[in-house]
Amino acid sequence: MLYFSYFLMDTIVREGVPITFIEILFKYPKAIRQVGESFSFTSCFLDWFYFVLPIAIGIVMIPYWCDELRVGYYKMVKIRSGKKKYIADVVIINHLNAIICLIASYAIFVISVLLIFRRNGVMPELNGEILVGVTYSLVYALWISAILVFVASLSANPYITVTLTFLINYIVYAKDLPIVLLLIMTVIIDVAAVYLMDRRWMQC
Repeated sequence: MLYFSYFLMDTIVREGVPITFIEILFKYPKAIRQVGESFSFTSCFLDWFYFVLPIAIGIVMIPYWCDELRVGYYKMVKIRSGKKKYIADVVIINHLNAIICLIASYAIFVISVLLIFRRNGVMPELNGEILVGVTYSLVYALWISAILVFVASLSANPYITVTLTFLINYIVYAKDLPIVLLLIMTVIIDVAAVYLMDRRWMQC
């Protein structure tokens, strides 16, 4: 899902209308060389990426974890591993899921783009902007992951969790928050999620 969202990035303007990369590939293949000369690998971290991010991260683990909470299976896991380890595992696994989703999809995208341009005899420049863009997007993905865990701890409903996280993301993503603020918010939400899990689910 994230992989396909990258191809919806705007690349060039044609007759005053921005053209996405996927449109270039299928409707204007002759413009690929023109796009490759000024292609930016960080331009994919725009609207569609941020819209899809909560869904892409949430659908991997949140439905199963919410079922675990509703059915009560977490109680047996908690008895075997202890509540502290169980809570830590939930938070860490969700964050790892966010990191893997982002890095894997982006790596495949970069490789795909390089192969497309190489076939057309042009090679875009790889520079430090990629590291900056990926770092910010990773922190943003961790923030989304923290919200998903918090809302799931509160509702134990995957639909409410993903929808509410999507709405929060929709409100916040355009604010262009500094990376330090995102990190601080992620830690605060993680702490709140841990406290909520402990108080609501681990006391029985």
